[in-house]
This record gives sequence, C-alpha cells and structure tokens, in this order.
Amino acid sequence: MKEFILINAHDEKKLKLYQANSDWRQSAILPSFSEGYVCFSAKKDLTFEELLDLFLRGNTVEEIGAISLIAEEFPRHLYERIHDHIDLFSPKKLHFLINDVIPQYLPLILPEKERSVYEFGKEFSDDVWVKIWNEIRGYLQKLK
Repeated sequence: MKEFILINAHDEKKLKLYQANSDWRQSAILPSFSEGYVCFSAKKDLTFEELLDLFLRGNTVEEIGAISLIAEEFPRHLYERIHDHIDLFSPKKLHFLINDVIPQYLPLILPEKERSVYEFGKEFSDDVWVKIWNEIRGYLQKLK
C-alpha cells in the first residue's frame, strides 16, 4: 500500500472519497504545495527513520509527503541527521531541501538571488531551519 497520495485540491469527488476512507488521514503538506494539493497519508504513525527512508528512496509523491511530515514533526531530527550524516543525502535531495523546502520555514523571507550569500545573524543561531540551511549550504559549496 502507498504511504502518501496527493489529491488536486479542486477535485471534490476524490477529496470526499479519501476523507471518508478510514485507511487514510489528511496530513501535512509543504506550504508551496498547499494551494494546489491535499496530502493524505496511510493511517499509521511513521517514525522519523521511516519517513527519511521514503524521502531518500521514494517516488515524488512519497518524497513530498515524507518531507512534509518531517518538516512539521521532526525538524530537529532532520538537522541532527544532516549534521552527523549529510553524505546519506544525494546532492539532488540536498538541492531540493535548500531550494524548495527550507526557504518556506526560515525566519526571514529571502529573495532567491540572496539565498546563496545571505548570512543569518546571531539572533537566529538557535533556529533549527537556519542550522539546516547552514549545514547544507556549506556542504554544497565544498562540492563545487
């Protein structure tokens, strides 16, 4: 069985079908997808490890569903994993995180042009998304 499914937010028939199905529950979705889609997850609680595996190895829908739940429930775990084992993440996944996920959770809105050079001040040093941002950006710069 699939773990996640994305339904077009305007497809009322499918939305009602999944909302009425006891095997599925509506779950978190990245802010950038929330206007166009509704995410449903299988009715079971996935651990951080299971979600991370789906993000790293799953198809596009699983990737979006898994990282949406990670962002919502486990950002500190994500930071710790990136900090300790960034090599588990392919450059493609890291670029997805730094371009499409993290900017939505940073404490400041950064124009795309400034993202690669912006340095967060000390007032943001405890923010988990800033920490994730700095880890990935530093790693990707070393790869160049």
